[in-house]
Amino acid sequence: MQSEMATKRSFLLSILFLLSMPLWGQSLGEASEYFVVKDLRQDWLTVDESNHYVPYVSGQKKGVVVGLSLNLARFQGNHIRCCVPRNSSLFIDQQLNRNFDQSDCIILNIDSLRDHHAETVFLTIFQAQKDFDRVHVEIVGFGKNSAEENPVLVRAAAIKMNFFVVGILILLVFYAVLKHQYEKNFKIIYNISRIFSSKVREDDTRVRLVTEAHIAFLIQYCLLISFLLIIIAPPTTELPFIISYISFPPSSFSQYLLLWVELALIVLVIILAKYLLLMLLGSLFRLRVMKYLHMFDFMRMSLVFWTAVFVAVICFYPNLQFHTEIYLQSLIYGFVLFALFRIVILYFRLSQNASFRNIYLFSYICVAEIIPLLAGLELLTG
Repeated sequence: MQSEMATKRSFLLSILFLLSMPLWGQSLGEASEYFVVKDLRQDWLTVDESNHYVPYVSGQKKGVVVGLSLNLARFQGNHIRCCVPRNSSLFIDQQLNRNFDQSDCIILNIDSLRDHHAETVFLTIFQAQKDFDRVHVEIVGFGKNSAEENPVLVRAAAIKMNFFVVGILILLVFYAVLKHQYEKNFKIIYNISRIFSSKVREDDTRVRLVTEAHIAFLIQYCLLISFLLIIIAPPTTELPFIISYISFPPSSFSQYLLLWVELALIVLVIILAKYLLLMLLGSLFRLRVMKYLHMFDFMRMSLVFWTAVFVAVICFYPNLQFHTEIYLQSLIYGFVLFALFRIVILYFRLSQNASFRNIYLFSYICVAEIIPLLAGLELLTG
């Protein structure tokens, strides 16, 4: 009888042991599921005798803190694993995050840090005993496949470069299609001598704006300007209140494409507003044909100018990545000079067909060109 009870008891214990094994495996698996993406020890900084941050060298215990600057955008989707001895403190951007009474390891979600901080944060670990050999700060990821232990980290600059290359290809294909499909219109629009000539030819006065060819050139114009704005604008650019809903800067290739389409639509709306303004003013001043000539000259001068900027950006883009502020200011000044030069050319071209005094033509140019230019500059730079 006792042997039977002992047998049953051992049988039940064996079953409980087998049932508990998956639970053991799960707890152990959770602790070992992460993999190290990057050990941040080589990026540590410490404080020297003059309270300046200097690179940390193991064994040289100069200060009671070590810190590092972390680019959150680069390691998005991963976590920070921080292991420290007791009597340590963790600071994020000079704000206390946690005190450690005992040796412990914590894991922080990088994406949650991006929600509350800038793209770059500064992590600082205070250790009164300077026991930094027991401090470990690593970028880790979570996954079950060993192949994920060395994931490819896509930098924000690499994403922008991919968009830059794809955008160039799309625009160049657009140029080729326009050149092949609408060769006659292409030669007229990109004829430099006719653009900056003060004389008006007879075929210019018979221009029709709403045609298949001109709509195609308008789409290309909107894509061109929006592409250049995305490439040249620094990541810290504050967008005007009208387009503040746009996500800038983008953090993925698909967001770059979406931003391109959104900005192109905004440029299209501005061009349509310009067209309606010229049509209303042309009817008010009884300009008839001149209002169409004005809009046509405005568009082809702008196309030539932005095409020249496009070629310059292609040539100098590697340098552009390090001096975006300088190039943006140069573009603004260049655009202002071009706009003033365009106003002078338009004035002399329109004055040849004007049947009224120059004061009326000057008033028309002011309302149609100068005032919108000043309003646009105030919006972009204010």
